[in-house]
This record gives sequence, C-alpha cells and structure tokens, in this order.
Amino acid sequence: GDIVVWVDADITDFGSRFIVGLVGPLLTDPRISFVKGYYERPTNGGVGGGRTTELVARPLLATLFPHLSTIVQPLSGEFAGRRSLLERLPFVRGYGVDIGLLIDAAEDVGPAGIVQVDLGTRVHRNRSLEELGPQALTVLQTVLDRAGVRSANPATLCRPGLPPLVRGFSELPPLDTLPSSRDRTPALA
Repeated sequence: GDIVVWVDADITDFGSRFIVGLVGPLLTDPRISFVKGYYERPTNGGVGGGRTTELVARPLLATLFPHLSTIVQPLSGEFAGRRSLLERLPFVRGYGVDIGLLIDAAEDVGPAGIVQVDLGTRVHRNRSLEELGPQALTVLQTVLDRAGVRSANPATLCRPGLPPLVRGFSELPPLDTLPSSRDRTPALA
C-alpha cells in the first residue's frame, strides 16, 4: 500500500481509533508525509511521555533537534507514513526506531510534513527501570548518531547488581537502496 502504519503490540485497549487517527491526515492532506501519535497515559495522567521520553528523548531533542521539541511523545510506538518517504529512510534496530524515523522524516520532508494526532487514552504495560536502561541507551545512541556524534559501538551498560549489557547500534538501510526482487537475475539451477 501507499501508507504504512505501526502500532505497539502491547496495547491492551486497542481500537480502530488508532488506525483512523494515524491514517486520517495522510488521506486528507497530500503535504503530510509522517504522522506521530500521542495519547494520555493513565498511569501518569496527562499526555506526556513515559520515563525514557521525559528523561532521555525530550532533553536530547531540545538540545540537538530543537525543531522537534514540540513532539509530545517522540517514542510512541504509533506512527504512520507514506511509503514513498519510508522507503527512503533507514530503520534503526530496536528501541531507536521511533525517534530515528522522526528525525529522519523531519530531515527529509521538513517539520511541516509531520503532524501529531491525539489517539485518546492508551493502556499498555509499564516497564521496570531494569528494562528501561537498555531502551534509554538505544534512544541515546540513535539521537547521537543522527546528530553526527559518534559514540562507542557497542556500548556497555553497567548497572549495580546486574550483569553488564552490551548494546550495539545498528540500522537497516533504506529500502530504496536495495535491489528489488524484480531486478534480480534468477539463479541458474
């Protein structure tokens, strides 16, 4: 299809509002290429982000990509985009995919080509601090990479009472840089 939509798999109150909300701007305005969802988080109240958003992503965007500092939830797993844009963008592996696509989409189509939509309330499982450390590290690696800052790769996250965790930064190349299946010569038997 011409439009691609993602939603997190851990949503417990999933409904059609997620898809309609994300696709709507792409169907009604040809100038829009990327849509980012935001929502109320019942555990926190309000429409702010989770702990990794507030402590890592938002400060990094404010510092390194201030034109994206108004994005309510840069790490929300709900987003949509035009295939024509998404095929030009690399995809970061793991937890950096959301913020990597946001930064890359803004670079490609400009902030005016991105909109945010209110998806209402979203219920999902909350992660422990032990689980958030690796997530925060990957978000940090992604933003630093997009800002042109080369960091240790892989990085080793050391936390008291836990074994060291080695986390490498990697991404998949843009689809439009890969040979398509119709361009490949069939192998001879």
